[in-house]
Order: sequence, then C-alpha cells, then structure tokens
Amino acid sequence: MTSRTEHTLLVVDTDGRELHRVGDVDAVRPIASVGKLLLLAHVAAELDAERLDGAELLAKESVLRVEDSGLWQHLDAAALSVLDCCRLVAVVSDNLATNVLLERAGLDRVREFATGLDVTPYELLDFIRDERGPDTAPTFALGSAASLVRFMGLVHHGVVSARVRDWMKLNVDLSLSAGVLALDPLAHIDDEPGLLNKTGSDDGVRVDLGSITSNGRTVHYCAMAHWQPGEPFTRRIAGEMRSLAQQTLLA
Repeated sequence: MTSRTEHTLLVVDTDGRELHRVGDVDAVRPIASVGKLLLLAHVAAELDAERLDGAELLAKESVLRVEDSGLWQHLDAAALSVLDCCRLVAVVSDNLATNVLLERAGLDRVREFATGLDVTPYELLDFIRDERGPDTAPTFALGSAASLVRFMGLVHHGVVSARVRDWMKLNVDLSLSAGVLALDPLAHIDDEPGLLNKTGSDDGVRVDLGSITSNGRTVHYCAMAHWQPGEPFTRRIAGEMRSLAQQTLLA
C-alpha cells in the first residue's frame, strides 16, 4: 500500500500576494527536472549578453549518456545548436540536452548565477545521472514551493530573460496540475488561458511549476507531491494533484 503523500501548493499573483496555500511551502524538497529552469535562465542570460552563440553546435557524445526523459537520445543528430538544446530541455525535459548544456555552461557558473537571482533555496546541484552514489549529489535539484514561485515572478517581471518564458510556453507535459486547463499539449502557445510551465518527475517526486494568464490576470503556481521513494506514482496521487489544482487554479 502506498504511503501517505505530502502535497504542497502555492499560488500567488504578480505582486507576490498569496492566493492559496496547501502544506509547508517553505520546506526544501527534491524538485527533479524543475531545476533545469536555472540552467535555461543562465544560458539565456549568456545569449542575451552575446557571451554565447545560439548557433554553436554541441555534441551529443560530449557527456555521459543518460536515459529517461527526452528525445535527443532517439535522434540521429550527433550535434545540436545551443538554442535547439534549450528548446529540447523546455519542451520534453531532455536529459541528454540538459547535460550537454550544463557541460558547456559550467555547473559552478550556473549555480553562481542562481545565487545572484536570490531564489534560495532553489538550486541546481548536479548533472542528470542514471545512478547516484556516495560521491555524487543526492539529487539533481532542490527547492521550496515559495522559492520556485519567486523564480516565476522574476520570469514575469523580466529579471529572467524573456527567452525562458518563450521556451516554457512550448512545454508538452500537461499531465500534472496544468491538465485541469484542458489545453492541447502539442499546440497551446496561443490558447486561452495562457500557460507556461515546467514539470519534474523522479522517484517519489512530482512537481508542476508555472504561470497562468486568463482575462488579463496572471497567477504563478507551484504544485508538489512527495511520497516514499521506491513506491509508484499512482492514479490516486495524480488525481489529488489535479483536484487541488481544480480548486485553486480555476477559482
């Protein structure tokens, strides 16, 4: 029998006023692929400052191969541009493209950039790895619901490059909380309500972070579910996440 699931939900308006809260929104927890947004934000800043060329080709074989989420591992292309790697990360949470970008950008530089954003305890700790051991970080990224929503505020107000917002609009994973909006996962860029989001999935972890705009009003949200690692993600957990979203994001 699946153990108790801890649900966390925070919804704020664009001025940072809290609209809804469930659970401990300041608790620091594993956030899986939502940490990739810090990498995208750093790369976007480097592109804007012309310290990085978006057309630069990055080789697939430049890093240790990883599996699970992503498309590039199934493609013939041996190299992709920086910009296309960013799109793959945003659209399908591509693990291989993440590691290739992170190798090019530098983990320490990405972490330094994140510190400058003042979104602690939101942090990216390591590369994506199929296996973790005593000599690696225990997880890819950490954060609290409050720190993740604060990051979305920086995206909204232009502190984080507009490139990140545009990439996030392309995300095809609407399987978690954003599913209550009933948008087409493959074609929702110009739909109403407007959505930009990033999800994270790992053993015992599901996270959905984003912004929703409807009738000229924008809210930022972070929904999390955490349960005992080693136990499966079930329809019950998915249903609870959507139920909370139904009560709050569509209110």
